[in-house]
Amino acid sequence: MLNSAPEPAARALRARWAQLEVSEPHLALPEAAGRLGATPLALLEARVHDGLVPLEPNWPALAANLCAFGRVSVRSERPGCVLELCGTFGAPRCLPDALSFDGPQIALHADPRRWSGAYAFEVLTRLRTRRGLSFCDDDGELAWTLELIAGSNRRVLDAFLDVFADRREERPAPALRPLDERGHTPCATAETLALQWAASGRSASLEPLLWRNGLAYERVLRQRARGCAQALAPEAVGATLELSARRGLALRVAAGGRSTLLAGRVEGRFATAGAWWNRVGEAGALHVAASAIGEVWRLHGRRTTLEVFDRERRPLLSLAEHAPLEQADSLSWSSLLLAVDGAVPSGATRRP
Repeated sequence: MLNSAPEPAARALRARWAQLEVSEPHLALPEAAGRLGATPLALLEARVHDGLVPLEPNWPALAANLCAFGRVSVRSERPGCVLELCGTFGAPRCLPDALSFDGPQIALHADPRRWSGAYAFEVLTRLRTRRGLSFCDDDGELAWTLELIAGSNRRVLDAFLDVFADRREERPAPALRPLDERGHTPCATAETLALQWAASGRSASLEPLLWRNGLAYERVLRQRARGCAQALAPEAVGATLELSARRGLALRVAAGGRSTLLAGRVEGRFATAGAWWNRVGEAGALHVAASAIGEVWRLHGRRTTLEVFDRERRPLLSLAEHAPLEQADSLSWSSLLLAVDGAVPSGATRRP
């Protein structure tokens, strides 16, 4: 037995979730949580006795063994934005306040101090059995998910459970940050953070530090003051995805939440489904809901990017050409940006 019996409230939530899955079996965990008026963490905790196993929060040891899974699917899910990448993990770089994977297929940067828990899951669907790991933030939201796919070393998950399963009978509830502390608490200005990053050489990219410290929008304001930021309509996101697919141009997409940033290559076909823009390929997929977009900015710097924010000015995703920094802003990318300008006039963005 892993834990004591679930509380009546957890059993009721589990039953409601099961009913929802019958009518909408493909509903993502964050969307299901929103429908049920709960957090993703609460849903996972409700199923600890039903296909989910909590793991010990030994983050460096967990990270060091992720490469043993081989080829996996890694997913960042937020309301209105889902990024999924397929590939293998490289060796992690672990610091007290940062955990980084800088592989050619999957780049993941996180502050594990903001994780509240991790779970191994096994879910039986109509087509197959889904197995993997889910990590949650300390505000109860889903940070990221690893799922086994064709080509994964499935036996590794069993070994994970042997080593990392939290088998305490009286396991304490995951610690959540108080409501008034769940927003970003910047440790410095964007300029100060950039200087510290450059001096220390701690990361291959400044982007994760800005996201995790809630400074992504401040960066936009600074770039605008220098004449290096241009406001676009939300439709520019859909136009960029569609035109890049038509031209066969791969995108570098970054997305995530307050603790974790996932980035990688997305290419393949473009399609719309209701209010969602989708670009789907063998190595990755991006799904964006137009209704989730609050503001879109084009930043001109060492690499020209589209920075997309939700209606509360929190970073939703970042789009750029998938190319080494020294080859960024190629003629193909510059031509695509001009085509987007022709299709979607720039100007004031839609406000909440």
